[in-house]
Amino acid sequence: MDAAVGLALALYVVACSVPLGVALLRRLDVAACAGRDERLVAGAALGLGAQAYTLTLLGAGGLFQRWVVLAMPLALAVVAVPFTARPTRPAWRRPRLSLPEWAACAMLALVGVAVVVSDLAPPSDYDGLLYHLVAPRTYLEHGRLVYVPHNFSANLPALGEMLFAVGLAGGSDRAPQLIHASAGALGVALTYHTARRLLPASTALWGAAGFAATPLVPFLMTRAYIDLFTVVFCVLATWALVDWQSTPRPNALLVCGAALGLAVSTKYAALPAAVGVGAVVCLVGWRRGGPATAVQCAVVTASTALAASLPWLARQITMLGNPLWPMYVGGRDWDAARVEQLTYFVRQYGSGSGLGDFVLLPVNVFRESWRFGHVPWSFPPPVAVAAPLAAWSRHTGVRSLLVGASIATFLWAVGWQDLRFLLTIYPLLALLGAAGAYSVAPPRRAGPIVALLVCGTLVMALAREGQRAFSRIPVVIGLESADAFLRREVSNHAAMAFLNGIGDPGDGVLFLGSGPTWYCRVRCIPDPAHDNLLVFVLGGQPHAAVDSDAVRARLRAEGVGYVLLSKVDYWYLEHQDPEGRLKRQLAEFYVFKSRYLESLYEDASNEVYRLR
Repeated sequence: MDAAVGLALALYVVACSVPLGVALLRRLDVAACAGRDERLVAGAALGLGAQAYTLTLLGAGGLFQRWVVLAMPLALAVVAVPFTARPTRPAWRRPRLSLPEWAACAMLALVGVAVVVSDLAPPSDYDGLLYHLVAPRTYLEHGRLVYVPHNFSANLPALGEMLFAVGLAGGSDRAPQLIHASAGALGVALTYHTARRLLPASTALWGAAGFAATPLVPFLMTRAYIDLFTVVFCVLATWALVDWQSTPRPNALLVCGAALGLAVSTKYAALPAAVGVGAVVCLVGWRRGGPATAVQCAVVTASTALAASLPWLARQITMLGNPLWPMYVGGRDWDAARVEQLTYFVRQYGSGSGLGDFVLLPVNVFRESWRFGHVPWSFPPPVAVAAPLAAWSRHTGVRSLLVGASIATFLWAVGWQDLRFLLTIYPLLALLGAAGAYSVAPPRRAGPIVALLVCGTLVMALAREGQRAFSRIPVVIGLESADAFLRREVSNHAAMAFLNGIGDPGDGVLFLGSGPTWYCRVRCIPDPAHDNLLVFVLGGQPHAAVDSDAVRARLRAEGVGYVLLSKVDYWYLEHQDPEGRLKRQLAEFYVFKSRYLESLYEDASNEVYRLR
């Protein structure tokens, strides 16, 4: 029943997004020449953004009650239905598929089945249990958008997570995973329709399949994350940009700008993609009417993006004191020492910052993808290696998109080289890769190479997701308890279960190294930035020696009665800590432990102590 309720709530959210988005497209007279399938896909993507935006306004206005949140998608859909009736062109005639194309479609379908099976299991992903689920639950508990103390990740822009609140309001923590997976599926479908406006059907199919086959995409679809919301909004912006390039209707720029604003309000990682799309808007405007037209188009796009991002931008400024909180200048609860340590850890991503490292970057993201973030197999679509060849495409629209993708990639390369931050342009890279291959070689030569790259990656993704789905089938159909499943999937679940059984609800638990707190039944203080040692043990002084009495006083003042130390998290962070900062901080913690902590529990991954 838990799985069935989660699936029903996810379908409810997605189904209600379609009439809402289609009505908005109709009122704006955007993509009037689009086929039925294209309009439905684009409408669903825009509808999800409109739902999340509405939920944000409800939260800001103190109307974030469960029944309001649960009824909102249906209410918006009912209002929108009268505005959706409009004759549209029929769907494109389905092209005849070759044998490799049939094989790719079959493997995509199997990957989709595996993703759905995995999403029907209880949530067990790290970031979801740390803040993607915690933030909307906290808003529901308070009836409004509030500050979440001691969890900086839960205070980042959260437009995507607002959709999770519908599932949580309906009593399901499995629905968010399925909603996120739906965003990924819409991103794949919209990538195809975007490519189809520029390229032949076969090339468009391989571009969309190349994006879907990237192992990072189905991996994220099985988690209550937000990355794929950012992706689908960026693809929606690209789709609207292509529509504007091919028609004189200026309203497509409104959809483009709104989609970029929604993407940035979901995750800061969308900023490079937004800059790239904005550059293309200026370029196309310049070609059409010179500098004045370029400026006018840029102003329309930027102002719409600002309006779409304004609720979260205003919230970050007024509540936290920094629009990019906590980066660069800190803000609420973040001083210079914490900002410097967070920046230190994030800058360890990548394979180096020298000239040679930048030259080899296209190779290193495949050869050493583990250095570019916490997620294994996060490399870009393999077909993207042919993306630079799109410069030889005969279609000016393809060449314009190559300019935007190049700008976004450059900004990522000189910034934080986490491949999840580059994910927003993976669809564009896959599309350009397929276009580039077919631009420099005839189909009979380019086709087999592209098919081999895409199908080979699909086999990898299918093997990985199939194995994950197979391991989750018992808990989905009730042959395994949720507790048993979580004990083998969540590294700190056994320790949390121990604390839930003995802890006084009034006594807080300080997590060291570990982040997931979704299943805590007592007050748990997570460690999302891995700086609780710095804050609570060293008092914010990174080079100080521990003052055990002062540490005990700080913990008592915070209401902390227990400490959970995650050995596995600190082991994992060793490769990201070349200066050995955490080793020194842990040494100071063990000095404090010898005086004031009593060991209660230990397993292979965690240690639990009581404060004396």
